[in-house]
Amino acid sequence: MIFSLLVGMFAGLTLFFGMAAVDYFRAGPDVPAKQIPGVLCALAALFFGSFLVLVAAGRFRRGEVRLSPEGIRHRGWSYTSFLPWTAFAGGKATFRGTPYVLAIAYANAPWERKQYAPLWRIDRLPPKPMIAVNCAAFAIDRTLLYHFIMFYLDNPAARAELGTERSLQRARSGELRSG
Repeated sequence: MIFSLLVGMFAGLTLFFGMAAVDYFRAGPDVPAKQIPGVLCALAALFFGSFLVLVAAGRFRRGEVRLSPEGIRHRGWSYTSFLPWTAFAGGKATFRGTPYVLAIAYANAPWERKQYAPLWRIDRLPPKPMIAVNCAAFAIDRTLLYHFIMFYLDNPAARAELGTERSLQRARSGELRSG
């Protein structure tokens, strides 16, 4: 929902400034005083339109969290991050304006990360090796997400079931006890 609203907002701004630029240019192409606001509106339309180009190219998109037997892969709106299970020191739930679930890794962990939209960094990679999931950006109960991640952090033997029907059953039933 938030992602759709963001794309709609940028589409509206692009359309607004684009139409204003056309209006200025059509109102008086021979009057230099009308050219300057038209150029400024055209630049604003290009600026806001660059966000839509990133969305269309797939560089800025909805996020996801994938738990696999190898580790946790997190795709934010404008970045990807991967850490293997052996890299994690622990996890916690926190609040930074919105609820977050953090899977914290050791400082020397082999952290794969890439930022895709340097101009539009609405979400950012954490400064240290960790998976920081902004719960407001996902259509999942944050408590369930926290317990799901913590269960697999605390139970290495159960990680082999990730990607199978068993892990889905575990999530649906709330069977996330250590053991």
